[in-house]
Amino acid sequence: MIGRSVSLIVIALSMAAVGGAAQPEPAGGIGGVGTPVVGTLRLDKKAYAPTDKIKLTITFKNTSKSEVKLMFNSGMKYDIEIRKGKSTTGEVVWQWSRGRMFIQMITNNTLEPGKSLTFTEIYNPTEKTADGKPGHALDTGTYTATGILALGGRAPRPRAQATFNVK
Repeated sequence: MIGRSVSLIVIALSMAAVGGAAQPEPAGGIGGVGTPVVGTLRLDKKAYAPTDKIKLTITFKNTSKSEVKLMFNSGMKYDIEIRKGKSTTGEVVWQWSRGRMFIQMITNNTLEPGKSLTFTEIYNPTEKTADGKPGHALDTGTYTATGILALGGRAPRPRAQATFNVK
């Protein structure tokens, strides 16, 4: 019985070490309302043809006068989604991280006051996705792109949005 209890304790501690339990928010880290890290998302155009490549650049800036500790649960530092419509609740058409693998390791970065992290990706509807599925042309209409800073912990993740049209 004692051996079984010890095994359960070891399993519980192991799960906490790899993220099976909630991780505390890092000191000086991202908070809820009024977070010091603000995101912007830029597109290379406002309107595209159905098979055009779309260049998306997301920037997350520390707007405070203090450094901010950023904790990531894996090698994935950001994600980008494209959804149908003018809302972040529309059907997901593309997600940059889908089909990709990331190292599973907690890392911390410090973002100094006034400094930024910038990431650029290209959505190419004519090439295969990361998970090997064929790409597809976008239907005509309005889409919303969202860039997300993939922080760990319970705090809200900073994000930025931009809408565009496919004609």
